[in-house]
Amino acid sequence: MENQQTRINKFLYGVIGLLILVLGFTLVTYLISTYPYRSGRAEAIKAAEKYANIEEVTDFDLFTRDTTYYTVYGRTKNDESLIVVVPKKGKQILTYETKEGINPEKAISLSGFSGEHISVNFGVVNDTPVWEVKQVLDQQVKYALVGFKDGKVEEG
Repeated sequence: MENQQTRINKFLYGVIGLLILVLGFTLVTYLISTYPYRSGRAEAIKAAEKYANIEEVTDFDLFTRDTTYYTVYGRTKNDESLIVVVPKKGKQILTYETKEGINPEKAISLSGFSGEHISVNFGVVNDTPVWEVKQVLDQQVKYALVGFKDGKVEEG
């Protein structure tokens, strides 16, 4: 009976050890794979706080076309609502007051997309601030770029 108990204990220790190994591997894989996003987000928020005087960050987006941009949405201490676009590489930081252009809901409306599975990101294409409206339906992805200031729509 003592021999059987020893085998059960060894089995349980083995299972627990295997679970710890699997969880550890999963955690390390997750941390490594999300590091570029997390570090870019942290740097973009830091830049938005420093250069645009953002006091409260309300949202964050990642926008990639020809260039990758980190977009930080926030408010200043004067309660101005700003969109701060931080390029991943080398260009200057761009700041837009939300009242200067259309909001995401208007961009969706202008895009012609309706229904579910719609997302909106802010970015810059050819030095023009745009809302990228994306809809995924039936494994098909449709894009529209809606000009932030003029509402002009282009297919993405």
